[in-house]
Amino acid sequence: MSSRTPKIFKALESINPLETDEQVSTIVQVCQTFFLKTLDILQTFVSTTLSKKLTGGMVETAKRGRKIPPNKISIEVRDSIR
Repeated sequence: MSSRTPKIFKALESINPLETDEQVSTIVQVCQTFFLKTLDILQTFVSTTLSKKLTGGMVETAKRGRKIPPNKISIEVRDSIR
C-alpha cells in the first residue's frame, strides 16, 4: 500500500436528478483515478471537454466538416453558365 493520497479531480458540476422544477447544479469532488478508470477515458478527453463547456453547462458543437469544399462552384456561377 502506498501512503500517497489520490489526486483530487477538479470540481465537476453535475445536475441533481432529484429536482424536477428547476435544474440545480452542485459541485462534487471525486478521486481523479477512480473517475477516469470508471468511465475508461483519458485525462485529455476530460480536460478538452471542460475547456469547451459553455456557460449553460452544454459543450459547444463540433466544427468538423463545416467548411465549404474548395472545388465547389457557387450557385451564382452555375446560374450564369446556364
